[in-house]
Amino acid sequence: MDAALHQRYGPSRFLRAGQLLALIVVILVVAGWQAEVDFAELARDLPEGIDKLSGFLPPDVGALPDLVEPAIVTALLALVPLPLGIAIAIPVAFAAASNLAPRWLRLAMRTYITFQRNIPEIIMVLLLVRAFGLGPLPGIVAITLGSVGMLGKLLADAVEEVDPEQLDAIAATGAGRWQVIRYGVVPAIMPALVANGLFRFEVNMRQAGLLGAVGAGGLGYELSYALNLLEYERVTMTVLMLLALIALAEQVSDRLRRVLLSESQASV
Repeated sequence: MDAALHQRYGPSRFLRAGQLLALIVVILVVAGWQAEVDFAELARDLPEGIDKLSGFLPPDVGALPDLVEPAIVTALLALVPLPLGIAIAIPVAFAAASNLAPRWLRLAMRTYITFQRNIPEIIMVLLLVRAFGLGPLPGIVAITLGSVGMLGKLLADAVEEVDPEQLDAIAATGAGRWQVIRYGVVPAIMPALVANGLFRFEVNMRQAGLLGAVGAGGLGYELSYALNLLEYERVTMTVLMLLALIALAEQVSDRLRRVLLSESQASV
């Protein structure tokens, strides 16, 4: 007992903690040096920066009626791509699962999923704005493609984790390939589909606010526009509106997740 306490609270533990702290300090110093951070200038300009931040307060409550329509656009930017992304991600996931698809098809789909997930939505929307112009359409397309990459990967992994004995038992009854998928694979991955789909909705809401700033419309565009006009109090009101929308989306998503998953488990 004494040996265990000595090992847990003895000098060696504090020595390791000191070494870790020293390593972190060295990393921060090197990073600051490489980034050319001037701490003296930061300390000198900090009071002026704090004074400028006061320009963002109080929020412009009078702008609230003008932000209702952009908030609806932002919500639609998050909601519309969700069923589209799920509808495309399901066949992509089946084609990317090793227990359902041939090797060449799985490799092709996994390559596509990896490629899709490595392209940020903001890059896609910048390209799509050039193709389709400003508005919600580039944001919807970009978020839909991002949803396919994320959900396709997660659902493909869920398909590969399905118990093979369960699929063999269904096939042994004379069921065809599509019947095995319908009665063996789909019920098994339904909890993952519900949970990940609702989580993707939360991600979409955050992405919608970001993509709006580069031309997709909604609260993101209002935020960018107010910043360009130096209307800082309106900026604060727009940020608060966006945060409230994201918080509401998370609450709705959590409640739906609990209800749907409990119903799914009860049916099983």
